[in-house]
Amino acid sequence: MTRIGVYTFLLAVYCVQQNQALFIVKAENSNNTGKAVTEAEASSAFHHQLKETPAQSACNLTTELVAEIKGYQEDVNKIIDYVVHGDYKGQTYKMLAELVDTFGPRMTGSGQLEAAIDWILKVSETAGLENTHTEDVAVPHWVRNTESAWMTLPRLHKLNVLGLGSSVATPPEGIKAEVLVVKDFDDLKTHADQAAGKIVVFIPEWVSYGVTVAYRTDGASKAAEVGAVAALIRSTTPFSINSPHTGHQQYTDLNHTIPTVCIAVEDAEMMLRMQQRGEVKRWRYT
Repeated sequence: MTRIGVYTFLLAVYCVQQNQALFIVKAENSNNTGKAVTEAEASSAFHHQLKETPAQSACNLTTELVAEIKGYQEDVNKIIDYVVHGDYKGQTYKMLAELVDTFGPRMTGSGQLEAAIDWILKVSETAGLENTHTEDVAVPHWVRNTESAWMTLPRLHKLNVLGLGSSVATPPEGIKAEVLVVKDFDDLKTHADQAAGKIVVFIPEWVSYGVTVAYRTDGASKAAEVGAVAALIRSTTPFSINSPHTGHQQYTDLNHTIPTVCIAVEDAEMMLRMQQRGEVKRWRYT
């Protein structure tokens, strides 16, 4: 069991009704050019983003509820002014820094998370928040061990890898197999007859986090369906400095699970180039 912190406080809610923003935040922001962004500029960019985001269908509110939310505008403005310009200016970042510096990674069900929750509870009570308490909740508990991956052919090369959340472990001796590189799920289907007994490497084109993350979430299950022994996933990010980007994944069939890790963009692109040249690649993954 772990706990979640519950506080009674007012949230600034954003929604869209007939392509109109219920709240437009009136606060100066940095545009990285050294000058303030005016309200008109911010509003223009905001509405441009709305045109690109199909949010209306996901926010079907009644007229009464819209009116109720709009009624909080004055309170929202006060909160924003207090946090951005008032006595609380800069405090949010300081609190976040203290949280991550003191407790580090806080995996679900871990001792670090429990200690962090105790700290948040104490900070909230000291700040005078009302009805501050915790509630027990049942959660899955996954513990990261050590992981490694090496290219053994055509040369010895160590990859930077991170196991994906909820991944099963490799056998004690690890997994040694040839690699099949695929660009997407359709490419995997096309080469399904070549996947059995191999380590499948997914190298999807970056579209957006919401689209591309499907390979991290479902890649191992898709690879297992065609007989792969492990799955390596290109990190779900458009940019990399040889730094893997991990996150959660899920198995669709708990009777067919294979180990899975994320790899850096650079290594993913290297494997694709090698396969396009017809070179045999063999990896050892533990």
